[in-house]
Amino acid sequence: MATEFQRACRALEKLQESVSQLAGAQGEVSDWIVLATTSAAEHSISEDERIAFVEAEEKLLHLEELTVKMRKKCHAHEELQRLQAEVLLGRIAELQGTATYGRNMLEKVSSFLAQFDAAKERFTSEVVPRFAAAVAAHEAEEALCNEREHRQAELERSRAWEEQQKPLEELLASSEKRLQELQLAQQDSEWLRVWKSSRHLEMSFEEVARDARATKSIYS
Repeated sequence: MATEFQRACRALEKLQESVSQLAGAQGEVSDWIVLATTSAAEHSISEDERIAFVEAEEKLLHLEELTVKMRKKCHAHEELQRLQAEVLLGRIAELQGTATYGRNMLEKVSSFLAQFDAAKERFTSEVVPRFAAAVAAHEAEEALCNEREHRQAELERSRAWEEQQKPLEELLASSEKRLQELQLAQQDSEWLRVWKSSRHLEMSFEEVARDARATKSIYS
């Protein structure tokens, strides 16, 4: 199983190769222009170069984290040696917990750090000025396209939801109309029943009145 240092050495080799390829790429990156309508950027780097730049930047950041721990251990060794010469036993005991590199490993790590610093310096001074603006412009355009797609998707979902609601709204409107018709029919039926009842009473009163007049005439 590879050690952390061996994995770091392989990663550094890949970083050095990427930086050399990018730094040695032919042609200059043209000035990028932000368009008012699309925020797009015009640039002359290829898609492969853009991807290579992003990957190299990621390798650099990854190794940067590893080198922090390595530098700390190297500095601890240097401080340990200095304090051993001064016979400061308390500080020596503290540093011995951090200074875990042996002499041979310390030399390898020091060489590794020197190569990393050189690759980082070349990436910063030669690669970034030529590619960073174009890559940033591409990422901005990509983010803008993603935002447009998101908004379009939201609009389409909203329209689809409205279409789904139309049958329900029509059904509710039809139900409301039918309910109103039933209420009107019920009111008409109730009015007719009351009218018939009142008419029946009126006829009954008339019959009673006729009977009363007939009885009065008999006894007169």
